[in-house]
Amino acid sequence: MKFFETRRHILSRHSLETLRNVATHPAFGSALRVLVIHPDHLTAHHLANPRNKEAAAVDKISYEQHLAEQDHLAASGYDTACLAQALSKATNCRTIFIEDDINHRPWGARSLEKLTGVEPNSTLDSSESRKFFARAIHVIFAAVAAGCVPLQRFELHVGLSRVPVDPGMLQLPDFCLTMSPITSTLTTLRITVGPPERESALPWARHLVRFIVQFSGLEVLRLGFDSRIQTGDLKALSEGICLKNLRVLEIDTVSGTEDHLARLLLAHKMTLRDVYLELIELPTLESWKSLLKTIRDELCLDRLEITDCEASDRIIMFGGKQLRDSISIQGGKETLNNLIGTLMLGKMI
Repeated sequence: MKFFETRRHILSRHSLETLRNVATHPAFGSALRVLVIHPDHLTAHHLANPRNKEAAAVDKISYEQHLAEQDHLAASGYDTACLAQALSKATNCRTIFIEDDINHRPWGARSLEKLTGVEPNSTLDSSESRKFFARAIHVIFAAVAAGCVPLQRFELHVGLSRVPVDPGMLQLPDFCLTMSPITSTLTTLRITVGPPERESALPWARHLVRFIVQFSGLEVLRLGFDSRIQTGDLKALSEGICLKNLRVLEIDTVSGTEDHLARLLLAHKMTLRDVYLELIELPTLESWKSLLKTIRDELCLDRLEITDCEASDRIIMFGGKQLRDSISIQGGKETLNNLIGTLMLGKMI
């Protein structure tokens, strides 16, 4: 049964129908705990611009047939219906990931490659691909709503080291929320998105905040970014995110000021217990000391973890030890006092 605990699929007919067959099986369906959707898909852009090694292998007729079938699944809503049927029967599946982990091939991707002669595309490097991905988000949440699934955990990790997700792709139709218990049942959200284009920073933050705060029951939130977001971006997020049940906050790859980071933490001071900061850059060493003093004086944390953080283009150090890896702080105010007193700058990055 372990083979059926985590299933990896794509939004193709063959893959979705296989998932539905597994979910409706009296034994296999109850074993399913985690569903991972991969963004593998076909595009006219990919067919017209194959990679050098793919040009000779591609079966153009087969590719066009399967691309037409992919478009039909979307136009007819069959992909949503099929996924909803699967989720409604997989009564123990409360976790959905979207990721493009190249070390794990999803069910259906290999057969699609054999039929078309080339691997399906998993990047977001064309407008066609970005449109597909935005619709995939709709399909997943519409299926959750239609299946009345009390989803508890959702994670999004797509585009790492390639083309990252833009928060504008994460906008959900209202019916996905009004028809579903997900706004209150979802307790864990971990997402990795790309930084904004400079001319669209405000819409970027607005889209991201809106996506996060509609899940009012969140207890665990990870905000990760493909590359460092800047001060204005952090300011907009700190002003918009407020979750009354948040216990764990993870922030990854951010440049900003201690005031904006402190504001985000203090908005959750009554409930926040664990904070993880990774690849965070503040302007100066004094900025870090100020932030840590705020944490010491205003928060009551069980755990504070700092990994690969910087100031003034230098790694910050604690007691002569470079924080290139990770330092985990437990033990309350005395431990934080020791950290603040021995904080120093290391070598240039």
